[in-house]
Amino acid sequence: MGWRFCALKSFPNFQRDGFDCGDEEINNYLKNLVETADEAGFSRTFLMISESGEAKVYGFYTLSASIIPVKELPDEYRQILPFPVPALLIGQFAIDQVLQGQGISRKLLADAYRRICLLFEQEIIGFQALRVDTRNDVAKEFWLKQGFVPFKKNKRSLFLPVKTLIRELEI
Repeated sequence: MGWRFCALKSFPNFQRDGFDCGDEEINNYLKNLVETADEAGFSRTFLMISESGEAKVYGFYTLSASIIPVKELPDEYRQILPFPVPALLIGQFAIDQVLQGQGISRKLLADAYRRICLLFEQEIIGFQALRVDTRNDVAKEFWLKQGFVPFKKNKRSLFLPVKTLIRELEI
């Protein structure tokens, strides 16, 4: 099956009831809160649907602005300026259970990375890192495998310098 990725605003009639990633809080977000968060400007949501264009959502993620407090940076990532590090937050990231364990998350992640790199390269917004806040050890392990680094104190939050991402994608 091929995949298509689209912004929530360009696909408002998606089927939300059939989506189940195994986490009730994330399922509830997609089913009840996603439009409100998107319309209010808290985040932007991107959906993974089949290439055929059927309305079923198989995965989704959200992007929003964030920061990383300087005190949370491991010593090797300390910066010259004393300001919090501007970051993009991958706030929600989920794959329907029927596809979990099949490597589909890499396709969803590749779409997120493509959009993030475009923002960076087009100098639309200044940011230095990607941030994720994990809820459990399984999610944390997934992001660690993607090269993300834990915060110094809050070990459930992780980051990836955007220059690392761009360097990895150029290879």
